[in-house]
Amino acid sequence: MTINKNKNIILSVLVVLSIVSTNLYSDIHIDPRIHIGLNLFPAVIAANKRLTIDTNEKRLTIYIIYSKNEHLALDSKKHIEKIKHIRKHKLIVRTISFNDLTAINLGNNDALFLLEKNNLNLNDLINYAQTKKVILFSPFKGDVEKGVMSGFKVTNKVLPEINLKTMKSSNIDLKAFFLRIAVKYDE
Repeated sequence: MTINKNKNIILSVLVVLSIVSTNLYSDIHIDPRIHIGLNLFPAVIAANKRLTIDTNEKRLTIYIIYSKNEHLALDSKKHIEKIKHIRKHKLIVRTISFNDLTAINLGNNDALFLLEKNNLNLNDLINYAQTKKVILFSPFKGDVEKGVMSGFKVTNKVLPEINLKTMKSSNIDLKAFFLRIAVKYDE
């Protein structure tokens, strides 16, 4: 009788926990590609050889770029903020609307994450990232082929995807191992 009572208590606790954890995220729908991208993006940044250069700048800022959905941007920020450092560089995560992006002063180690599909301004964003020599990551299918530096491809597994032309024009050098496992796109 005690064993069944304990099982019922444990089962009840598990049910309550699953309901609570579901309700924490039920107010917002996150596209699975965004979720995968948020998990892969720090690895792309860590593969940047520029981070190994010993400079006084021991921080890097990730800018999560949104068009309309600031709430999704703030939730994504919380997800990435769980990572405190990338290769001994203190991680700072900020959200910014696409329209305000050009007002910021990007550092050498900074990176941009495109949170919302923005076809009308994608070329402007690609050019901006190349000019500033920073990583631009998009979780959206087809963006790497259009000139975004990094994203991912889903086959029977998730693989990083790199646009080599954009990487070179942005003066970004990724580690050889990362490039070996990545799907490479060269226009």
